[in-house]
Amino acid sequence: MKPRFLPCNNIAIKFPTHEYDDTVVFYRDRLCLEQSASQAEIWLEIITDDLEKATQYLNNKQCTRKDEIEPFAEGFRGFWISSPYNIIHLISQESV
Repeated sequence: MKPRFLPCNNIAIKFPTHEYDDTVVFYRDRLCLEQSASQAEIWLEIITDDLEKATQYLNNKQCTRKDEIEPFAEGFRGFWISSPYNIIHLISQESV
């Protein structure tokens, strides 16, 4: 049986350097969001009900872990993977 995967509340939008100024204007000045990122990527968080099962399932589906992307706080239950188009996904244990 495969683990359950659900979208989570965490998303980081990161974009190419040459589009930085226009993107900042859009999100900061038009949508009135706080500016807090300066890299060019999109990161998504996916939660699962069983992290060990998710690890095994994704390994079997040839999803390579990318733990070098960013370190986690001590005790955090999660890991990084990347889609074929380099969209970063944080797979984390669902809180109970």
